[in-house]
Order: sequence, then C-alpha cells, then structure tokens
Amino acid sequence: MKIRKYKFATIFSLIILAVMLIAFIPFNSIFSSASAVTDESFIVDVYGRGGNMLLKPPTTEFNGGNAYIFNWKDVSKFVLNIDTSKKTPPFREEGGTPYYTATIKIEYLKGYAEYGGWGEGAFVSFENLPAYTKIVRGTDSHLNLSEFKPEFNIDEGITSESLGSTQTAKGWGIYKFTLDINSQQTESEYFIIEPTKEVANDPAVTFTTVVSDTSIRDAYQFSLTNAEEYKYIDTNKLVWYAKGQTLDGKIYAYSKSDIGTPKFTDCGNNYLYDNPSRTGLTFLFDDSGKYGKWDVWCEYRPEAPGNPRDGVITTIETKADFNYVIIIVIVTVIATIAIAFTVGVSIFKIKKEKVY
Repeated sequence: MKIRKYKFATIFSLIILAVMLIAFIPFNSIFSSASAVTDESFIVDVYGRGGNMLLKPPTTEFNGGNAYIFNWKDVSKFVLNIDTSKKTPPFREEGGTPYYTATIKIEYLKGYAEYGGWGEGAFVSFENLPAYTKIVRGTDSHLNLSEFKPEFNIDEGITSESLGSTQTAKGWGIYKFTLDINSQQTESEYFIIEPTKEVANDPAVTFTTVVSDTSIRDAYQFSLTNAEEYKYIDTNKLVWYAKGQTLDGKIYAYSKSDIGTPKFTDCGNNYLYDNPSRTGLTFLFDDSGKYGKWDVWCEYRPEAPGNPRDGVITTIETKADFNYVIIIVIVTVIATIAIAFTVGVSIFKIKKEKVY
C-alpha cells in the first residue's frame, strides 16, 4: 500500500511540475511578428496590404539557412530596422569625431524555392543605394540608427544600372538583406515571396482594336476582364496563343515554338513570328498582314499545386482596312505617274539632243 502511495505521489508531482513549466513557456516567442533575422541588431518586418505587420510563419530550410514564406498577394513591403543597443558596432573617425556608416545590401532571386539555386550569378545584388545608406556622427551616435527605417515596396521594387545592364528586384521571388555598419555585417534570413498558384476561375478574355505598331493596319489588344484575380501570378505562366487561316487557305501558328505541338499539327511550318512576346495579363495580336480568321486564347499553367486554367477561344477576322486600300491605290497611282513623267522627260531630252 505504501508503494502505491509513493508511486501516486511521484506521478502527481511530475504532473504539477509539467503544468508549471507549460505556464512559463513564452508563447509570444512562438507567435511573434515577421522578424526573421540572425541577429537582434537587424530586424526585418513584413507588412501586409492593409498596413498591418504580418505574423511570421514557421521557418523552412533554404540554401542552408532559415527562410520564411509569404504570399505575394498578402505582402506590400519590408521595413528594415536597426537596433545597436545590445551590439555596439565599430566606429571610424574623421577629424577626431566618431562616425558610423550603415548600408543595407539587397539580394534577390527571381525563382521558386524548389527550383531556384542561390548560386553566384543566379541572384542579383544591390549595394550602396542612397535610400538604404545612412551616416551618423558623434559618440554613441550609432544608437540614432534606430530612427533609420528604410522600406522596400515589393510591387514597385528597385532598378539599378550596372556596366550597361539593368537589374531589377520586384514582385515575387526570394529576398535577403545584409546590414553593414563600418564593415560589421549582419544577415537577415531569406524571405520567399510566392506568386498566386491557385485561381478560382478561368481567364475571361476581351479585346479592343488598336493601330498596329509596325504599319497602318489594325492590331488587337487582348486583356482579362478578371485581371484582379490574376494580379499576383507568375505572368510567365500565362501564355497567349493564336492560330488562323489566311485568305489563300494556309493555316498559321502565331509563334514558331508552337509548330509541331498537338494543337498546331495542321499548320505545317507556317508561323508569323520567331520569338514573339506573348506572356502576361495583356497581349497585342498583329497578323503581320496575313489576313484571315484567327482564334486567340490564353492558357495558365502554374507551378504545383495550382490547377491549369484555359481562356475561352476568341475568333477575330482580320482584313485590309478600306482606308488602307485607298492609300495603297493612291500611292501606286502617284508612283506610276511619277515614273511615267520621269521617263517622258528623259525621252524628250534625248530627242532634243539628237536634233542639235
């Protein structure tokens, strides 16, 4: 009986101890804000489109470090915070006065975490940008860096010209930030901003008639009436297609890359363009003077786990504009008259020279 009482008392004591430990677990550290950093002196906050700071999700592994995944449709900006109160950076002097130069480097990879490798040359890097640089002077002036809170707007992004090439960090992709204060560096975690992969409805297509960029004939500007639903997708996954039969009975594909694919087997080797621009929420169709009936549609093929979506086929009939024909006739007549006049003058001069 005493043994049973002893076992009961032991179990009861363990239960009490467990309850007390649970009571003192800092749950606020589990459900904290989106501050993903390797050092408390550099804090990156993620803000939503409603102006609120988003809670950070569970971490995932990427490139040997921790990463946080957010949906692009939910995120508006990063706010970069500096707090040197617990970790004093090294100072430099100028005229006997200490000073601190804080710069934030931005690294960006346009790719998916599953497929994008963070290797040298794969990502773009932005350094020494004025908007992300701050110099403070005076003893312990590094503490004033807490007032320096540069922001990175994801939709607007940043663009930099370097050695004749343009680099851009914008929209969905993978971001990393590095704080440098007088060569003391602190790195953030990775922030993976994912595009929308799952949409509820097929793309709804509409078009308007516009003037061609290359001639005076008509072109056709296609767009989505439900573009808001597709606003935050990977636009490279929304591809436009066109297939048409011209007045001479030939069937053409819009792009050379479509030749030989199942939907274009009857096109033979007939196509309009070698490598046209045809991805995104809008599409400009120009028949390159191949008048006839054309079917135009788009297909959305997102990365997993998104489901494919196909737009309804829109049929248009292209033909030479009446004014266009008139202009051609007028130009032809004028050219003929000019040639005849020139020939006539030349003959007249030759005859005149023979008389003399």
